[in-house]
Amino acid sequence: MLNPKLIEQLFAAASIQRWNDYPRMVELVELDKQAHKFIIAYFMANMEKDINMVHLIEAGIFEFLRRVVVTDIRPDVFRKALQLKEKEINEWVLSKLSDSISDIQGGKFLERFEEYLKDLNMYKKERFILKAASYLSTKWEFSIVYQTSQFLSGIDDVKEAVDEEIEDYYELVSVRKIALNKKISKIIDLSGRLRFQKRWAQTPRVPETSVLGHMLIVAILGYFYSLHVGACDKRIENNFYCALFHDLPEALTRDIISPVKYSVSGLDDIISEYEIKVMDDKIFPYIPANFLKDFKYILGLYDGKKMNF
Repeated sequence: MLNPKLIEQLFAAASIQRWNDYPRMVELVELDKQAHKFIIAYFMANMEKDINMVHLIEAGIFEFLRRVVVTDIRPDVFRKALQLKEKEINEWVLSKLSDSISDIQGGKFLERFEEYLKDLNMYKKERFILKAASYLSTKWEFSIVYQTSQFLSGIDDVKEAVDEEIEDYYELVSVRKIALNKKISKIIDLSGRLRFQKRWAQTPRVPETSVLGHMLIVAILGYFYSLHVGACDKRIENNFYCALFHDLPEALTRDIISPVKYSVSGLDDIISEYEIKVMDDKIFPYIPANFLKDFKYILGLYDGKKMNF
């Protein structure tokens, strides 16, 4: 079983505000940013070569857990601190997390986490994908912040710095395509909008979580349970991404809670049919052909029917 403290730490990210030194038209929290980063990284990895998807997932979880611990340090300050005190910061992070994760996979997960923090060459390609995805999700957020902050002195300097950072990742084909506003950027935008939908409309949660953040929580829990049952790499990958994208159609249909779906006989079938139609019209045309079949599979589509299980 997972340590309850770990689950609390995952949900704590829903209470960690981002850009909280700027006026914002909506709440921007760390959990949503991390979820958007994972989604962007999935699409990027499928447009690149020789990316290990399990390593990508695990590296992303390592980064997420570390970020939850160091949340009070602003990202630019954190990067500077890492340059000078990386060993000490990483030891502090592990001391905060070790009790929560020491039992996972008989301690092997914690061992890999320690190695990941010490060895910058571990999962090197996957780290770079995640770094680029983190930048792109931050840039997406900043487009919201900029709308309400243009009256502030220095905001254009921040905008220039954010815009210029993309050059650090131009060696990636996926980044160039996204930067040129190619088809895949439409799906990245669509998935980002799931942060505006809160779970649930009639049943407030504490902490308040968005559909986007909820998808990541389910995906991470699915990953840990996959380790627990000794799943093979492909099953780990499928379990994680099935969970990460399981509510993607709700960007087009809005969140409908299960008691409503099943309150009227046949209503759930009608909703599923409609979800398939809107995905055919507004999602699948923008997914690259080389992984469209796999993407449909993780969305639960098989022979034109929606069968999540």
